[in-house]
Amino acid sequence: MANSLAQLAHSIFKKSIDDCSLDELSNFSKRYPYFGPAQFLYLKKLDPNSEEYQRQYQKAVLFYHDPVLFHQFIDEKAFQTPFNLEISEEQKVENEGPATPVTPNLTELKNAFKLPSLKDPMPSGAENIITFEPFHTVDYFASQGIKLSLEESSKDKFGKQLKSFTEWLKTMKRLPATQMNKIQGTAEKQVENMAAHSIQSSEIVTEAMAEVWVRQGNKAKAIEIYRKLSLLNPSKNSYFASKIELLNDSN
Repeated sequence: MANSLAQLAHSIFKKSIDDCSLDELSNFSKRYPYFGPAQFLYLKKLDPNSEEYQRQYQKAVLFYHDPVLFHQFIDEKAFQTPFNLEISEEQKVENEGPATPVTPNLTELKNAFKLPSLKDPMPSGAENIITFEPFHTVDYFASQGIKLSLEESSKDKFGKQLKSFTEWLKTMKRLPATQMNKIQGTAEKQVENMAAHSIQSSEIVTEAMAEVWVRQGNKAKAIEIYRKLSLLNPSKNSYFASKIELLNDSN
């Protein structure tokens, strides 16, 4: 980088920076205060231990693209520290490789990392039997998308029947799969018949039965039940009215 300053001096003054006087460079920097090379050359000519050097340094650094490297640009020799790498004899010996190659003992490696054979029997208790329980054997009405509240289902006759039938289905899951296949169709038919018979009764009207009719595709029956429920429960008129409106919009 000192070569860069020498090239600047030669291109401007047609001579080396050593041949330029301090007054010459000072006048040149004052004549062109916004010319960066003029400020660099004047700073280079000053004594680094003088106060004028510190003032000029603060001015010249503003014209350099990297303030961190500016000092190296002005005084490159200060950063040219000789570096001698000396390696002791002991370090040379430590860095040398083994005289003879080491051959790994394959037998010892196999014994140290013995992998189980595929033919080895599995240890007792290691077998995990994954069982699958059909959802309808746990709760038939939940599998059909009908949500029953235990508190509300025990208030009327039909609710008690639904609750007892659901409990019966839960006990049926203990039977073998072959027997469950035979019972499944009968159980579903029994629930549908129960729902149809209960809706025909004038004394049993529940929201659950309306949902059963909706699932069977009989929206007219479901709307009729919602209207009866609206009369029986005036506080829920808006709720049942929204149910009826949804069914009418879906037609």
